[in-house]
Amino acid sequence: MFEAYLSEYHLQAKLKGPQEFCALPRRQERAVWESVDPQIREYYLEKARKVLKAPIPMLTASGYMEYAQNGNRTHFENLYHLRRENLLALAAAECLENKGQFLSAILDYTWAICEEASWVVPGHNNQMYLGRIVDCLPKAVTFDLVDLFGAETASLLGWICYFFGDYFDSTSPYIMEKIRYEVQRRIFAPLLEGSEMPWMGYQGHVINNWVPWITSNCMAAAAVLTCGYERVRLFQKFLSLLDRFLEQYQPDGGCDEGPGYWNAAGAALFDALELLYAVSGGAIDCYNEPLIRKIGEYIMHVHLFSDRFVNFADGSPKLTVSAELIHRFGVRVGSTPLASFGVQRFNPDEQMRKDKWFVYRTFQNLLHFSQMKEEKATLLQERQTWLKYLQICVSRDPLSGFTVACKGGNNDESHNHNDVGCVIVYKNSTPVFIDPGVETYTAKTFSDQRYTIWTMRSDFHNLPAFHGTVQGFGSQFAARNADCAFSHTGFSFSADLTQAYPAAAGLKSFTRSIQMEYGEGSPLILEDSILLDSPSEDIQLYFTLAEKPDCRENGVQIADAFLEYDTQLLKASVEEIPLTDEKIQEDWDGRETLYRLCLTPTRAVSCEVLRFILH
Repeated sequence: MFEAYLSEYHLQAKLKGPQEFCALPRRQERAVWESVDPQIREYYLEKARKVLKAPIPMLTASGYMEYAQNGNRTHFENLYHLRRENLLALAAAECLENKGQFLSAILDYTWAICEEASWVVPGHNNQMYLGRIVDCLPKAVTFDLVDLFGAETASLLGWICYFFGDYFDSTSPYIMEKIRYEVQRRIFAPLLEGSEMPWMGYQGHVINNWVPWITSNCMAAAAVLTCGYERVRLFQKFLSLLDRFLEQYQPDGGCDEGPGYWNAAGAALFDALELLYAVSGGAIDCYNEPLIRKIGEYIMHVHLFSDRFVNFADGSPKLTVSAELIHRFGVRVGSTPLASFGVQRFNPDEQMRKDKWFVYRTFQNLLHFSQMKEEKATLLQERQTWLKYLQICVSRDPLSGFTVACKGGNNDESHNHNDVGCVIVYKNSTPVFIDPGVETYTAKTFSDQRYTIWTMRSDFHNLPAFHGTVQGFGSQFAARNADCAFSHTGFSFSADLTQAYPAAAGLKSFTRSIQMEYGEGSPLILEDSILLDSPSEDIQLYFTLAEKPDCRENGVQIADAFLEYDTQLLKASVEEIPLTDEKIQEDWDGRETLYRLCLTPTRAVSCEVLRFILH
C-alpha cells in the first residue's frame, strides 16, 4: 500500500518539517481549546488538580524484579502507567486552561520519566521476551528493544514537546535536549540501527497489534522531534512496517486477536494513517483503500448488544470502545454504518476510557467530544455477519431474543484460545453459553504453560472432551469446511471439528452445526455429529455459563433460556468455577462464580447426532 512512498526522494518531498507539522491545535490556538465541551474540560481539570496534590509515583528495582520472581506484572505496571496518565491529564488540563498552574508538574513528570532506567515494562524486558531470562532487571546502558509502552512513552513526550516546548526553552535549554536524547537512544536508534525485533515479523514471528501500536506512537514522536535524513529514514521504516501488518490481513478485515485488541490494531492503524496524512499535508492518503474500510468496520460486525462483543481470543466479553475514534474512522473512509455505530456507542461519561495508551487519540477524542454529543445515529444494527476468512458468524434476532456468535478458525491465532467451534449465546441480553474471557496477564499467560490456564482450554469454550482429551494448540488443530448461510428467514453455521482434536480423542469425525429460523418463539438448534473409533461413555459435553443452571427431568433452565436434549441418553451435572481474578470478575459484572454444565452419555456411544435445542 505504501510502496510508492518508500523511496527517500519521494518521501522527503512529502514530509513536512516539525515546525509545519500540525496534527493537533497548538496550545496558543485558544479559540479551539476554549470551545471544548465544558463537561470534558471539567473532567481533565479535576483530574489534573488531584495529580498536583499527590507525589510522583515511585518506580523501584524491587518492583521491576517482581515479574521475574513470581510472574506478577500489574504491581509495577500500574505505577508505571499512572505516571503517564498523570502527565497526560496535566497536559490536557493546561491546554484547556492555559493559566500555567500545571506547568511545573508537567516538567517534573517529564523529567522523572526521562530518568527512568527503562521504558520497557518487566513483562516485555528483552531477555524475557526472547525466552531467555538472563536477569530480572533491564540493561543499564544499551537499548535493543522497543516495546508497546516504550513507544507510547516516546509519543507522550513528543506531544508534551509539541504543546510545551516553548515553556521548556524559556526555562532551560537542557530540557528539550534531554527529551530528544532519551527518545533517540531508547526508540529511534534501536529502530534504525538495532537488529530486527521479533514483533516486526522479519524472523517468522507472528505480526499482530504490536506493529501498528508501536508504529503509530513512534510516528508521533518522530513527527515532533526529528528532522532531515533521520526523519526520512524513520518514516521509511514506519511505512514498511505498516505494509507488513496489512499484508497479513485477509480481505474481510477481521482481527483474529478479537475486538479487545482492535483498539490496538485496526484503531492504531487509523491513528497512524491520520498522522501520515497530517505530516504529509494530505499527500499520503490511503482512506479510499477497501481493506482500510473493512478493518474499521470489523468492530461493528463483532458487536453483540450494549457493551457486549464477540470475545474470542484474549478478549473481554464487556468492552468499552473508543466511540469518537470509530466515528472519525467511519467519516474518513466514507462508511456511514461505521460512523453511525460510533455515535451509537458514545457515552459522555466514559471519555477517557481505554485510550490511556494512545495519547494522540485521546487528544483527538477530546476535541471531537462536542460534535459527538450533537451527532445522531441513523442506522440500525445489522442482523447478520459472516467474516469468511476469520470464520466468525454472528446472528442477532430481536424477535426470538437470541444473539449468537460461532467460530471456526484454528488454534494458532494471535492471542489464541483453543476454541475452534466455540459458540456464544445470549437471550434477551442475558448470557446463556459464554466464552469466559481472559484473566489478568501474568508471566504464565505467555509461557509454555498458557494452555494449562482454564480460560484458554477448549473444555471451557462450550466444546466437548473425548476420553479426557481436549483440543490441541497449533495451526494444524483447525476447523475444516466452515461455512455460514444467511437468509431473511434465518441462519445456519457448520464446521468439521475433527482436526481440532489430537489423535488421543479417538475421533473419526466430529461436525458441529448451529441453525435458527428467525421469529418470536423460534428455538436455536445445535447439533454435534460424532463418530468415534470405538463405543465409549467417556465423553463430556461442556457448556460454560454465567448463570447457575437449574437441572430438571426434561432439560436445563439457563437464565431466560431452556436447554432441551435427550435426557435418556445424557445426564447432567454442574461444576462451580470460582472467580478470584478482579479483571474477569469485572467482565462478568462482579460475579464471583461461573458455572460449567457437563452432559455425559448414560451408555456407550460410537455414532451419534447429539441435538441441543434452546428455547
